[in-house]
Amino acid sequence: MRNVVATLSLLINGFAQAQTPLTQSLSFDVLVEAGIRFRQDQIDWNIGNLPTDILSELDYKDIKISQPVFAVSVLGPYNIVVKGQYADGDINTGLVYDYDYNGSRSDIYLLSKNSLKGNVTDLNLQISKGFFLNNLSLSVDLGWSEYKQKLNSFDGFQLIPNYGAFNGLDNHYDVMWQGKFLGTTLGFDITKKWYVDLGLRYHFFEYKAVADWNLRKEFAHPLSFEHLINAEAWEGSLAVLYKFNKYYALKLFYNNLLAKGENGTDLTYFNNNSVGTYFLNEVNWQSKQYGVGLSYKF
Repeated sequence: MRNVVATLSLLINGFAQAQTPLTQSLSFDVLVEAGIRFRQDQIDWNIGNLPTDILSELDYKDIKISQPVFAVSVLGPYNIVVKGQYADGDINTGLVYDYDYNGSRSDIYLLSKNSLKGNVTDLNLQISKGFFLNNLSLSVDLGWSEYKQKLNSFDGFQLIPNYGAFNGLDNHYDVMWQGKFLGTTLGFDITKKWYVDLGLRYHFFEYKAVADWNLRKEFAHPLSFEHLINAEAWEGSLAVLYKFNKYYALKLFYNNLLAKGENGTDLTYFNNNSVGTYFLNEVNWQSKQYGVGLSYKF
């Protein structure tokens, strides 16, 4: 991380020295973007308690999501940009593997494979300072993001100890990743019409999840347990823009986010009003996103 910051500082100094009075004009522009993106997510977590490190784990796999995306950017004086982005969409398909162990990820006694539905909501706010050198641009980005995932397991199918479908499964696991990020974006013109953006972000997340495990009669309902953990994430992005004219542009984009949290807390609530505290060993999330959008500059 220290090497990344040092490299950014050198680049910014070089770009700053190349600023011209033209880039300091006191003017405002507004850029509006709308598009569609497709995501494939994977989330997993596991809990334990001494002496058993891993008692139970959930693996949400092959989560396919489609999301309309909307963004508004205000381009201000001194190359300052303020941007807000919102996306919301439904989970089209997904699978959930639910494991329970007698030992530390050993001697499995329960395993089910279930279907998944739900929805996700994303909100990003950021402020950026841009620097320019010939056909290159570099920005330093500071922001805040919130990602919500409502994960609903249904259509239960037992694999261990018995094999076959079971009725009534309606588990809910509602997740929120929230926190600040630091990033940079490097852009360059390929031709007068084509432009490329490369972005990198480092996120500092607070993770919270609440769950209702409806078939577990020993748990309280509607709050069966909750998870709390601090997480960090790297996010890389690639965008290719085609400028029709000075107002309209078409954008193709790809994002890849990898998040990990360790050493959190699981609070399990029982129907006798007691509370059990367990180790939330880790939470992992990967989200691959690609899509297309159209922008208009006022």
